[in-house]
Amino acid sequence: MPIASPMVMMKDWDTSRTLPSEQKRRGRPDGGHSSSLNSDIFRFLSVVGAYEYSGGGHQFCKAHFVRPKAMEEIHKLRAQLSNIADANFQNAEVGFNKNIRPPNDTQLKAIRQLLTAAFIDQVAVRKDLIQKNAHGGQFSTSKGVPYAAVGVSGDVFIHPASVLANRPPPDYVVFSEIVQTSRTWIKGLTVINPAWLSSLGKQSMCTFSKPSRNNAGVMMSIPRFGPDQWELPPVKA
Repeated sequence: MPIASPMVMMKDWDTSRTLPSEQKRRGRPDGGHSSSLNSDIFRFLSVVGAYEYSGGGHQFCKAHFVRPKAMEEIHKLRAQLSNIADANFQNAEVGFNKNIRPPNDTQLKAIRQLLTAAFIDQVAVRKDLIQKNAHGGQFSTSKGVPYAAVGVSGDVFIHPASVLANRPPPDYVVFSEIVQTSRTWIKGLTVINPAWLSSLGKQSMCTFSKPSRNNAGVMMSIPRFGPDQWELPPVKA
């Protein structure tokens, strides 16, 4: 079976579905997959997968409100990456395959971990979770919910265009971009598990408390992340 580049494997496209008109209007051909709701990156790459499967062309771009030049450049980059991998990993059966199946749950988790590692210094946490004496609020959507971000003074907020904006706010996200208007917005978001931070950021972003035994007699340590020392879930010492 051909091996895809990580970027290509991140697509999440169900080719058996017909796109609802509302998705067409919004330019979101995500096929209705729930995994697209965990990451703006997955949503973007679902468009790449749909473009490749359809054979590309201006008609697809017009129907889904994407720029033909950008999609053509992405297609060329995919081919270049496949050729580079093919030249350097001759026994891996690397090939340019436009009809790659959507990633399974294990692959999606691995991709989110890769994104966490890539943006380990661009993490945001829901602010009520790190405030003293706070117990975590109940929110129906992410709109107006403040986050604290590594290296950013003041509150940041999930951008209204994010797939996360209209769902309950996640505890932790990584982001790829900051936009300053009347508020400070974070974009290019992916929901992450905070337990990943103590492993992926162990060398550069974390400190650890002195180990102590928990109720089960296991030696545990409390990781703290980033310059503000956000407390993370305990880990085995």
